[in-house]
Amino acid sequence: MGWIILILFIIVVLIVWIALTRNAKQTKPDFVTGAHGEEHPGEAPHEPMLSVRAAETIETVVEEPAANVSTSTPVIDDLKIVEGIGPKVSELLNAAGITNLTQLAAADVSHLRELLDSAGLRFLDPTTWPEQAHLAAEGQL
Repeated sequence: MGWIILILFIIVVLIVWIALTRNAKQTKPDFVTGAHGEEHPGEAPHEPMLSVRAAETIETVVEEPAANVSTSTPVIDDLKIVEGIGPKVSELLNAAGITNLTQLAAADVSHLRELLDSAGLRFLDPTTWPEQAHLAAEGQL
């Protein structure tokens, strides 16, 4: 008898989930902006469209000049060549300002551990990363 109740519960949950996802797909935005800037409440124009928020964002980006743009591009090395560094750790190091092998070679192991701990990656051991980065920067890895 208990398994029948469980099956009925699962069926009800699936029906509710399907109804909610189907309803979410059918909702229309309040306002849609056409290619010429006119707003159409709740209806999609026949021309390519952007939401009002996306159009405002694009206008803001286009209208505002870039400030403090440096002419030199920072060197970004592929830190994933160091054993133990994958895509997630590479992004973490880049966000912390370590974008190339020379910076990684100069990094303190305790600082690297702090970065990994703050990201919840305590199981990784960065002890050899600076040495590997030094060798890779010299072309020996």
